[in-house]
Amino acid sequence: MQLKKANSIRDALATATCSLLAATAQQAKAEDWKIDSGLLSYSEKDRISVLEPVINGKLSLGDDAYLNLKFAYDTMSGASPNGASATDKAQTFSSPSGRGSYSVPANTLPTRAFSDQRVAGSVDWEKPLTRTLRSTLGASASTENDYSSLGISTNFAWDLNRKLTTLNLGVALNADQIAVHGTIPTGMTATAGLATTAGTGNTAQAATVTKASGPASSSSSQSSSSNRTQENEVGEGGEGPVDTRNKNTSDLMFGVTQVLSRRLLTQLNYSYGQSSGYLTDPYKVLSVVDPLSGETTGYRYEKRPETRTRQSLYWKGVLHLPQDVLHLSYRYYWDDWGIVSHTMDLSYRFELGGGFYLAPHLRRDTQTAADFYRHSLVDGSTMPQYASADYRLAAMQSNTYGFRLGLVMNNDSELGLRAEYMQQTGDSHPADAIGVQRSQDLYPGLQAYIFSLTYSTKF
Repeated sequence: MQLKKANSIRDALATATCSLLAATAQQAKAEDWKIDSGLLSYSEKDRISVLEPVINGKLSLGDDAYLNLKFAYDTMSGASPNGASATDKAQTFSSPSGRGSYSVPANTLPTRAFSDQRVAGSVDWEKPLTRTLRSTLGASASTENDYSSLGISTNFAWDLNRKLTTLNLGVALNADQIAVHGTIPTGMTATAGLATTAGTGNTAQAATVTKASGPASSSSSQSSSSNRTQENEVGEGGEGPVDTRNKNTSDLMFGVTQVLSRRLLTQLNYSYGQSSGYLTDPYKVLSVVDPLSGETTGYRYEKRPETRTRQSLYWKGVLHLPQDVLHLSYRYYWDDWGIVSHTMDLSYRFELGGGFYLAPHLRRDTQTAADFYRHSLVDGSTMPQYASADYRLAAMQSNTYGFRLGLVMNNDSELGLRAEYMQQTGDSHPADAIGVQRSQDLYPGLQAYIFSLTYSTKF
């Protein structure tokens, strides 16, 4: 399992899924079913591919009460970076349990093959409590080979000022479990496997190291079920005893939506979240390099803090022109791991006539690195308490370009096609690179293609 960070697959999938389910949402009539369905394809160049069918049903129960049911099934496969640095020698890595190994050629980004399937579902019940107060209660669950999640949520919406102002208060709780075949490694211990022998072109048995045993203290990406992928244990087949760790996440959101005029709507949200428990990715390692040559001499498992506090401010404006619609949003995020990010999102919906519309989309993300991010560790130096070489925790920039083409039909149905391209870049040649590292790409760029086909109808 690769615990993906929110700014990578998690964000891409979550954004894409929300788009395909929400882009065509309309108010259901009494006793009507409203069905949103979609097929999402997410593909990173030379890395990860995801195929996700989603179906969401909204049933009117009368008296402005609704029942929402959602089901998603993901198939994920490909290769994901394991955290080690590329070097000019071939490298061999052990699995977390130490019973299998895999190799990568010289001058190649070390990645680990994986495949997994995920099943997820949720149910929400919307009900008015008074003439101006509405509530939503929800529950969700997801499972995959080595990760399971259970969640509950509630939201209250209070209309004021003749329904021109709406206050929102939402709370969500998640309980997740990480399950690894073998033993979950202890963070910052040396891997129990093979390492490149400095100064030769061959891989050789590394010096004897302590096999990981016991809880790894630490880190995490934010918990969304779509940001995790399972690795195949080479030579192990996913058999043997299972070691488990738990992670708990709580989120609080307060928002204000204001109608400013017949054509202008604005929204401002503040979110606060906390995660605790096992937040480390058990499949990620760091390279230990020689202080003079920069050659890899061994590897250590990563370790992240066991708590994380996240905060964000989100603003959105919607401008309805005589025919077209402009959407503009900005999100400012910060956490106690030292990550600060800025996200700008812009889309413009052109009405083309005959029920067709075209909505170009542009998204720009920038983030700083986590305090404990290291592209590698230096042999002989004092080891830090926490360290991770996960590129999703590094300073990076991400740009997404795309469009949505839709057709609104007379029978309250809508068909949509979305296509986007995402490019992510970072510091490929940092100033503190040593020796042979200077000739390697220490932050290889990421390119991804996102497609979705959606259909919405009522009956």
